[in-house]
Amino acid sequence: MRKIIRLCVLLLTLQSVAAFSFLQQDSISVDTAAVDTQIIAEQKTSSRSSFAWDKHMPWIIAFLAVLFAVYQYVKRRRDKKDEAYDQQQGIARFHREQEQDRLESDEDRYIDFLRETLGKIGILGASKIDALQVKLLESFVSLDLSETSRTEDKYERDFPEMQRSDNLSPELVMRRAFAKHRMLLIIGDPGSGKTTLLKYYAISIIEGKLDHLISVQRPLPIYVPLREINFSEQDPNLCEALEKWTNPPTFKITQETFARWMNEKDVLILLDGLDEIPEEHIRRRACKWIDKTAEGIAKAHFIITSRWTGIDAEKNIKITFPHLRADVCDFSDEQKSQFLKQWYTASLTNQLPPPGQDEKTWLLNQREKAQRLAGSVITYLSQPHNTNLSELARSPMILQIIALLWKEKSFKAQSRSTLYSAALHYLLEERDVEKDIPVFMHAIDAINVLKPAAMWMQETIATDDVDMQTMHNFLQDLLDAYDKNAKDFCDFLCKRAGLFIAYGKRSYIFRHKSFREYLVGERIAALWQDKVRMKQIARFFGAEWWKEPFRFYFNAADSERFNAFMEAFFASTKKELDQKEQNFLIELIKESPAKPVSALQKKLFDNRLAPQRKRYILECLKAIGSKEAMAVLQEFAEKTTEPDVVKQAQDILAEQAAATVAAEPLVDVGVSQGRDIFQLLPASFRNRHELNAEYLRIPGGSYVFSQYKKEVDVPDLYVATYPVTNKRYRRFVAFLKEELQEESLVPLPHFAQELTAFAATVKGFSDYLPSRLDEWASKMAIKYDNKKFLEDDQPVMCITWYDAVAYCVWLTLIQAAGQRGNNTPGLAEAATFYRLPHEYEWEWAAAGREADGSLRDYPWPKEKKDPTPKLANYAGNVGATTPVGRYPEGATPEGVMDMAGNVWEWQANWSSTTEKYRALRGGSWFADPGYLRCSARGSWLPDYEGNIGGFRVVRAQSPFSEVLNF
Repeated sequence: MRKIIRLCVLLLTLQSVAAFSFLQQDSISVDTAAVDTQIIAEQKTSSRSSFAWDKHMPWIIAFLAVLFAVYQYVKRRRDKKDEAYDQQQGIARFHREQEQDRLESDEDRYIDFLRETLGKIGILGASKIDALQVKLLESFVSLDLSETSRTEDKYERDFPEMQRSDNLSPELVMRRAFAKHRMLLIIGDPGSGKTTLLKYYAISIIEGKLDHLISVQRPLPIYVPLREINFSEQDPNLCEALEKWTNPPTFKITQETFARWMNEKDVLILLDGLDEIPEEHIRRRACKWIDKTAEGIAKAHFIITSRWTGIDAEKNIKITFPHLRADVCDFSDEQKSQFLKQWYTASLTNQLPPPGQDEKTWLLNQREKAQRLAGSVITYLSQPHNTNLSELARSPMILQIIALLWKEKSFKAQSRSTLYSAALHYLLEERDVEKDIPVFMHAIDAINVLKPAAMWMQETIATDDVDMQTMHNFLQDLLDAYDKNAKDFCDFLCKRAGLFIAYGKRSYIFRHKSFREYLVGERIAALWQDKVRMKQIARFFGAEWWKEPFRFYFNAADSERFNAFMEAFFASTKKELDQKEQNFLIELIKESPAKPVSALQKKLFDNRLAPQRKRYILECLKAIGSKEAMAVLQEFAEKTTEPDVVKQAQDILAEQAAATVAAEPLVDVGVSQGRDIFQLLPASFRNRHELNAEYLRIPGGSYVFSQYKKEVDVPDLYVATYPVTNKRYRRFVAFLKEELQEESLVPLPHFAQELTAFAATVKGFSDYLPSRLDEWASKMAIKYDNKKFLEDDQPVMCITWYDAVAYCVWLTLIQAAGQRGNNTPGLAEAATFYRLPHEYEWEWAAAGREADGSLRDYPWPKEKKDPTPKLANYAGNVGATTPVGRYPEGATPEGVMDMAGNVWEWQANWSSTTEKYRALRGGSWFADPGYLRCSARGSWLPDYEGNIGGFRVVRAQSPFSEVLNF
């Protein structure tokens, strides 16, 4: 401002000087010149006319000059401000671009890290395990997955038409999952390929192969093993765990960067190994953390993997965030062949050719050798005497071990334990011997050191990874006897044997968890004579963390070890087993090569043992199935006075005797004697053509049917105690293949003729039946290959309504043939009929009257109230169907079992007048509790096959034709 004032003063001074000079010059000119008066007058007139302008012109110029100066000053100030602002913006923009470049650079480095970490898989058993790597996308064998059905509709509404959801590809499962949800839960058995599948998803996303399956464009995969997250903290930090896990020596990605990615980018978060959190309360907390994290990161999709034992809804260990669950299926025969070809090709070609050999010729020869080796293994596994081994080989991990041993030793294992034993001996010693490499330690000695170390990790540390120094300290005490150094031993296990991994360069972990679990099983086997230790170990039974070690223990158990465990187990303080634990106990018995009964017999006749635990022993004896086991059951059935337990023993004995001893048949009475003829017959009977399946007589009566809302009359009816089981239904399929003895009673062509004639009277049935009789067996066979559902005593499922009706027609014709004395009776000649129930018959049997005449809400008496895991199998508590009869507390007062839960049961009638869906009753192993009500309904298309549906047979006086229609 001061400069402006000074400038104005200067300009005014100059203007004054100029004006004074002009006036001075004008005065002198007038006084000295002699001019004419006229000229002077004209000059004065001219001067007046121009003088005013001349007089003010300097002031105008001065004013304009001041304005110009002010303008210039303001402009310079504004330009400086603009320049400063632009400079600040440029700096900010530079920093933003620099930060963006850094983030993009971090992202590029992170993706490179994932490519290196996840994009390659090691070939187990290679001479240089760390060096022999193959690209995952080149060697990955696409797994099959099965969606757990979640399509059960609302209470008392028809179910919509549903598609099968088995044997789906990883790509299709992802598409179906993310079409409705942001989370996919992948469940699989040990060694089933869950982690490899997760890595496949990550690398495929990076390479742009799965973009079309997610609603966002190429999300950033973020992978971390769940064991890296510290769930013991109050608020576990995912980003901190990611920073810790992705911390290679060349660069560091901060947790702030991960947090920014999750907030600003579309990400696919891959959480591996929920089951590797051993403590149940910590795993429960992890599930809640996953729910909370999914809710908090709105732009993220999630994929989580776990063994099926890692999720336990009954113990509230479950993920509640909306998700799709997919189970990893076992390898099919085609997948086994593909895996072996790729495995052998990778292992034989990922080496340098011998000196002097042409590389192309050598590669061609190696590929041909790989094809031969794969073919020889497949041929060996397909031989009839190798059925059990072939089933084990459905696991990718087991198949890889078989491939390794076949390649290197032509070893042909007969069991899972011998397989792992041979693999360990090969990796620890024999491979080095074959290559003339000095042996660090004899395999038997190394295994003797590793057994207690594995047991220590299992029982004391209870984690998969152990701090390096802690492991050295523990091993050194064991290795002193062999004069070996613990660090050298661990280096050998990491770098040569390939059993250990230096995990994160701070701890050790078994490269394959199943090797540690095998060694724990072997350690337990070495302790069998120590009764105190065996009781301590038996108390771990049922814990997910211990299941595989117990499996390995039984897989190689002799009679002494089998008896030692059974005695310790039934002497333990645990009183009751849940359904999963009961299933597991039976699995172990079936897998054991030795199955003595002495320890079980001793406990069965122990009066101090609770009745429920005796029921477990009866199931064990049934699983053993030997003459000795049946003799114990027979003795027990004759001597016990406990009604529920003796009933179970009688059921087992009857089924076992069905093939050789004919049960007393139910005598038919002519139809002319009236509809109440069943009142003249026994309260129950066993049908020897169904392995002595028991039928209970349900007295008739009248009640208000929930669907009609009016009173109906129900005649006396025989209802099967249990739904039809896999074992019983397989006999029907065997009949269709003409492999069953009953074909002498009813020849297959006659059955086909009768069923075809009957089918012509039922809407849609004729179209369902194949035109060729030799195709009927495959058409009506169990259409499911998930072994968790296929045990003999589990209810059959994935059966269409037409298949169930065909089974009933078969039973009716056999019964009529036996009573009429000829083998070609028609349905019209039958006096009574095996068939599906009508809904009003089923509801009457399930909800029959209480003492006060009222109907029950559920099959069990009213005082037991709503469903609980002790009354029924429902809501995914078990994760699959359970063997029939497992819920005696949930039986009807007459003794009919499994009327609620386990499987939906086909009914004879349509669900409505539209005649599109057939009715269902009872709920399933996956259904919500409301569906277990006796009045609850469901419906499916009659040709639908679902793993939540089966059927139950009734024997009635009225034929199919009277109950088929609504």
